[in-house]
Amino acid sequence: MEKSRFFNSTVSDKRSYSAADFAEFMKTFFSDGVMNGGDQLQVTKASGGMSVMASAGMAMLQGYWYANTESLTLPVQAASATLPRIDRVVLQFDTAANLTAVKLKPG
Repeated sequence: MEKSRFFNSTVSDKRSYSAADFAEFMKTFFSDGVMNGGDQLQVTKASGGMSVMASAGMAMLQGYWYANTESLTLPVQAASATLPRIDRVVLQFDTAANLTAVKLKPG
């Protein structure tokens, strides 16, 4: 099937596009991941207390853009005294909820 996008609507040819249509288009230019590398969305241990910080940055996920304009602090729960644990900081991507967000996933 042939597709042509993005044209203005006319009286005889009504056009409407969804966010998914635009994301499909953006995927042709950007792969998934953090944009511009360097320290974009870099995760570091926060000073004092049980928390980590995700720095400002941008990412692209399945053609959907995400931006964090300032450092985010994520609290870390205390681990077991006897069992090892690895926590992960991820970008949660959920089109049903219209959400992309930095989240901490306890191990």
